[in-house]
Amino acid sequence: MNARWKQAVRDWQERDLSRGHSVALRDWHPTWYSGANREAFGVQYGKRKLIALEFLDSCKGDEAEFLRKWPVADSGGPTKLLKAIHRARIESGSAKRRRTKEPKE
Repeated sequence: MNARWKQAVRDWQERDLSRGHSVALRDWHPTWYSGANREAFGVQYGKRKLIALEFLDSCKGDEAEFLRKWPVADSGGPTKLLKAIHRARIESGSAKRRRTKEPKE
């Protein structure tokens, strides 16, 4: 496993003491990634969670299926993968588009 999306899945499932992760992300207490910790940890937690659950739940942990569904995973890096997943979720109706902060003209 050398692609960065695979590291997100590992971070979700396993602790990694060599990287200072004593608890797998799936086992984190909500106070660790929300409230005062949201800026420091919340966004990265959410990104890794989205990638991991797409792989584990939607693709049943099947790497070939994941790469068929998300070919950008190996070629585009995690940001492009996250954008593709989010765009697909919006199109399917399982996620909503965020409101922009700028007023409409």
